[in-house]
Amino acid sequence: MQFLSKIWTILNSNAMVGVGTLALAVVTFRMLQENRLLRQQQLRPYIAVSLERINLQGALAIEVKNCGSTPARNIKVSFPSAFPRLPVHIQVQDGPVQVALPLKTLEKGLDLLTPGQKRLFPILGGDAMVAACENLDIEKDCRIVVTYEDDYGGKYQECHVLDHRDTSWPLVSTQGL
Repeated sequence: MQFLSKIWTILNSNAMVGVGTLALAVVTFRMLQENRLLRQQQLRPYIAVSLERINLQGALAIEVKNCGSTPARNIKVSFPSAFPRLPVHIQVQDGPVQVALPLKTLEKGLDLLTPGQKRLFPILGGDAMVAACENLDIEKDCRIVVTYEDDYGGKYQECHVLDHRDTSWPLVSTQGL
């Protein structure tokens, strides 16, 4: 009888060790998954698009910047159909003004932006462009979509709103699609 009692004790302790080991393995596996997700979120490109004043005379530029920690590839910026296209002729007090927008270059795409790198696309007649946008619905008509890839083939698509109402500060509000 004592022999069976010892075997029973050994089996119970082995079972408890097995359950503990299994629980530890499950927790470790979940932590590895969470760490991988966190690493993917931290070590990826993040593209910001904003409208910037580039001089005191009112010239504007569309700025595309990689704020992430890895390179961004195949960056494409899509503008809504209501966004002013090239060339735009605006009537101002002194007469008509032509505004040139670099939309075709942005829609065609940029090959690469390294971390921290930015590209400026000047808009000729920036104040006239702001005047052209006065009647646009900011949330609808100035909503642009940016698509890009990382070095590992991950594809990203983000939506930005180019707010031209105040161009003294960076004007990007980002919202997921």
